[in-house]
Amino acid sequence: MIGMTIRELEALRAAGGGIEGVLDLDSVKVLVDEEHKGINQATTEQIAKRVITPRMGSSLVNDSGFARDIAINLIRASQVLLVGSEREVAQATQDVVLEKSEIERISSVTDIRP
Repeated sequence: MIGMTIRELEALRAAGGGIEGVLDLDSVKVLVDEEHKGINQATTEQIAKRVITPRMGSSLVNDSGFARDIAINLIRASQVLLVGSEREVAQATQDVVLEKSEIERISSVTDIRP
């Protein structure tokens, strides 16, 4: 999840960043959320099939949560860096960037089955 996020961020940086790049970061946030949900779903299925123990599953879910938090923080840092020092542009961009609840709503309607 973290590696995917870094690759996406690097691609956006290489493309020139700017306002479009910052807005494209919303799609990366959605990908991170979908990946996190997919990992949790797969872990739950593995516990149900007794492939892994509940203790192992709990550890995997916790690790997935930590990875998601790191990825989201990397995206937030990139939003600031891509916009640069232009205050009005930065504020306008932050006004249109998706909030966590909006990302979760988008992710919830997306089919994430492997």
